[in-house]
Amino acid sequence: ATETTEMMEASGNKLYFLEKVLQKMKKDGKWQYLVRWRGYGADEDSWITKGMAVGKYAKDMLKAFDASTESAHLLNLV
Repeated sequence: ATETTEMMEASGNKLYFLEKVLQKMKKDGKWQYLVRWRGYGADEDSWITKGMAVGKYAKDMLKAFDASTESAHLLNLV
């Protein structure tokens, strides 16, 4: 993936690079994701929605996190 495809829009028009997705929760009927930004520490982690994702790589990271948490949930039920 390239730097230009790993962007997330966090505020206004300024774009930040997504490093990883840490967890998700449902708030006000929408899924939100706790993310870590590249080059920033845990104190800068923040909650975002899928609508804030910019670029295919960032959107794919959220989808992959969804798939991994669904798989883990199914494994716990067996």
